[in-house]
Amino acid sequence: MSYVLTICYPAAQANATQQFAARLAVTLHCPLHVLHSYTIPYVVGEFPVPVITPDDQRSLATRQIEASAQKLRAEFPDLEIKTELQYGIPADVLADAVEQEQPLIVVLGNDESDQGESWIGTDTAAMMAELSAPVLALSSTTGPSGISHVCLALDRDFLSTGSRLAGLERLQQALEFRLTVVTVLSGNDDARSEGSALQHQLEKAGARFVVLQASGDELSEQLINFATAGGADCLAVLKHERGFWNALFHRSNTGAILRHVNLPVLAFHEIEN
Repeated sequence: MSYVLTICYPAAQANATQQFAARLAVTLHCPLHVLHSYTIPYVVGEFPVPVITPDDQRSLATRQIEASAQKLRAEFPDLEIKTELQYGIPADVLADAVEQEQPLIVVLGNDESDQGESWIGTDTAAMMAELSAPVLALSSTTGPSGISHVCLALDRDFLSTGSRLAGLERLQQALEFRLTVVTVLSGNDDARSEGSALQHQLEKAGARFVVLQASGDELSEQLINFATAGGADCLAVLKHERGFWNALFHRSNTGAILRHVNLPVLAFHEIEN
């Protein structure tokens, strides 16, 4: 069964994230699963002491997820909403849920702070990196609308490989978004590339291909300008073992992009043919 997965956690943007996920589930005509994870805080010392008893902490978490679900059900009365409380950190709880039943998409908020170098914080980045399903991260400025135009950036070398994007077909078929693929070139690269499994997959999805030649500091600014000027409401990146897009999780080129972009970021994973 297809479904949208999100997680309830104590953050300023948690309610907005769940509302966005609920609207997405309504659009997709599928249920919404809301997870809530909790841990037991301890006072560090020679003999660690729990700040709160396990029963009290679970009771507190139960009240939080019930209050959250009540608000969602009041706003989306026709949407099937499933809630689940699990002990553990958010990344592990979500990974277990995705392994048990693959969702169409995972919707995450963020753990940004004024001191952070990116609006995607450490926990959110870890979940985007590890989860095998497509993951959509929302910034605090993300509006309530859905996804209608996705701008996907790929380096030329990866476009010519035999890999494909996991979950692209299911997600695009459900959301019916337009897809623009920006092939990023640097140095003396050229735009020529032989037919590949990925290129065929993107062509089948009706993608429009555009070449952007930039490197270094120019890359983030030009890509953001292109995406926003073209009316994209989502920036898509790829988590894979090769190429500079792996830098999304190492605060390099893509880190610079995320410090300035206000669009939601959709992370796909590569799958080998």
